[in-house]
Amino acid sequence: MNRNCGHYMVIHDIVAYYLGEYVQDCDHVRCHDCRRRGPCVLCPPPVAQPHGRNSRYNLRARAESNPPAASGNGRVQRRVRSTSASTRRPRVSAPTSTTRRTRNASQANAASRRPRQNRSVLTRRQTRSVTAATAARAGRYNLRNRVQNNASANAANLVLGNVQVQRRGRLSTASSRLRDTTSQRTRRRTNANGNPVNRRFQRNTGSASTTGTPKGNRRQTRSFTAKAIAKAKFYKTTMKLFISLLLCAAGALAAPELKLSDKFAPELKISFRSNPAATNNVFVHFEGGTATVLESIISTRFPNREERLNTMHTLLVANAETSQRNALSILSGSELYHHSFWINNQLYIRDVDLATILEISRLEEVSGIYLEEIAHLIEPVENKNASLSADFEWGIVKIQAPEAWEVIGQKNGEGVRVATVDTGVRVSHEALRNNFLGEYGWFDPSTAEPLPTDRNGHGTHTTGTIAGSNGIGVAPGAKWMACRGCATSACSQSDLTMCGEFFACPTLADGSNPDCSKAPHVVSNSWGGGRGTTWFNAVIDAWVAAGIIPVFSIGNSGPRCNTANSPGDNAKVIGVGSTMESDAISSFSSVGPTTDLRMKPDISAPGSEVNSAYHTADNAYRALSGTSMAAPHVSGVVALLLTRDSDLTAANVRDLLVRNTDKALVFSGLVCEDVPDNEFPNHVFGSGRLNALKSVQAQTKMLKN
Repeated sequence: MNRNCGHYMVIHDIVAYYLGEYVQDCDHVRCHDCRRRGPCVLCPPPVAQPHGRNSRYNLRARAESNPPAASGNGRVQRRVRSTSASTRRPRVSAPTSTTRRTRNASQANAASRRPRQNRSVLTRRQTRSVTAATAARAGRYNLRNRVQNNASANAANLVLGNVQVQRRGRLSTASSRLRDTTSQRTRRRTNANGNPVNRRFQRNTGSASTTGTPKGNRRQTRSFTAKAIAKAKFYKTTMKLFISLLLCAAGALAAPELKLSDKFAPELKISFRSNPAATNNVFVHFEGGTATVLESIISTRFPNREERLNTMHTLLVANAETSQRNALSILSGSELYHHSFWINNQLYIRDVDLATILEISRLEEVSGIYLEEIAHLIEPVENKNASLSADFEWGIVKIQAPEAWEVIGQKNGEGVRVATVDTGVRVSHEALRNNFLGEYGWFDPSTAEPLPTDRNGHGTHTTGTIAGSNGIGVAPGAKWMACRGCATSACSQSDLTMCGEFFACPTLADGSNPDCSKAPHVVSNSWGGGRGTTWFNAVIDAWVAAGIIPVFSIGNSGPRCNTANSPGDNAKVIGVGSTMESDAISSFSSVGPTTDLRMKPDISAPGSEVNSAYHTADNAYRALSGTSMAAPHVSGVVALLLTRDSDLTAANVRDLLVRNTDKALVFSGLVCEDVPDNEFPNHVFGSGRLNALKSVQAQTKMLKN
């Protein structure tokens, strides 16, 4: 039936599928049900229609008006319209294999052929067999009958089963629609005898005919069975894959959800559900944490700082041993690396599997299990070659540090220990070699180096701004300490926590023989990331309880509002923004407020193109830009304040700094949370730009009172 009229039959699809290129050119006849034209050899007998000179013949009318005649090869072929003396020019039927050979030999019919462009549709079709016409009238094509009824045809060799079926040249009339004569023409050449030669290759033999007379049609043959088998294999493979995917999806939907503890943090649940066989680095938190111990330390008066530090260390260690006893017992029989932290009462486990962590989560004292966090250095946004200034670097001059030294009346920073959590320090640098603390002044949790080293340069630069000589440091009389919390530009939570614990009660470089009396007075941190994170808060709480003042860069995510980073946004730390030599805010300096709408940064300090020591040589210097360079200026001024009073609390120090800033700055007009940057405090400059002289002078008045 016509494809377009809805009477199309499935059997036509089957025939067209396997004999596709031969079926596609069959006569366009009308369907007797809907009268629409369409490519089909399967229509029931249509009603004969009158035709003109150039119209197509109705198949049935042609069959009745032109009785079939037998061809030379035994096949019955349809005659064409009579070529009598009518006004129409004579036409001839398309030659069969036999007639083609005759025409090729004698060229007798060459003159009788009409020009191609004037021939009617009928003359462009190959003559049809009675078998094809009968099948058309019956509306059905039986492939097996076609093969059996045309077993003697030279153009087709069909063997059912697994034997190869081949069709040569023009199909016999039982093979379905045939190509029009234009596409059937073969390329001919003449051999030495002047006879035409058919150059078409036959796929079954792989050779070309070189004789003068073409053998049949000599068109390229195809393997019906091989083609069908290949397609069948393809569809079978595709169907298997599709069914497998459906089964997998059904299994996933039907499978029960992996049972995980409610104590798992959301990120940890996602990790194990995506891959239950995975291992993770985790921190196990315990009920109560360290809050009770720290409250007791803060509320107790101690005769001196050393007693405070030792007492806090003793109580925190005992607290961790009690809380973590059962968890450590579970891990004692395994080879998993783990470390018990007393500073925050947490247990670090590396590469732990799901079974082990589930067993630990069942402990009543476990409050939560979290994936290890990764922080980052607050990388400089500029890095330039530089040489020493004749006297002091511009940042030292801007905050009036030399004048502050004169007010103090003694060597700047003497008796104070300053520390950096960073990439390390080049201990042999000319600006830093003379005031390294020595024993208890260095710890490297990642590589266990016995002496301070720096492979990045960031830590050497920040330490030089705090305590370096040659005009680069704010407190060159202070002793410096360092811990490599950032082995690279990335800083793991485990390394940072070890540094926090080391500074609360320092040990030798190998981690032995703790001596809490060597704890620093101020710790400068130029690392961070994210907003509103709290995983380092327990360490900060312990530092503050011990009398250690934490200073943090606020981040290089500016100049938009709501870009202040953690831990610089913590309420107990001094968060520092960056200014330029012109006293304008640096374009990269992060801006508040915090996620809970508190004011940050607390203060600003020089941070653009700050020249300080570098790690590449003992006399190397470099100009870097970032809030990483601003925080060390504040840490240096803290050291100056502590020179005269080492018992100042973090709250006292903050008050002296923020109340004595410079406010005659260059404003950009940025407004955050309805606070413009020329109204202090604000979310851009904080309380203003750091001034060491004013802070020291205010401390002098306080001491007199």
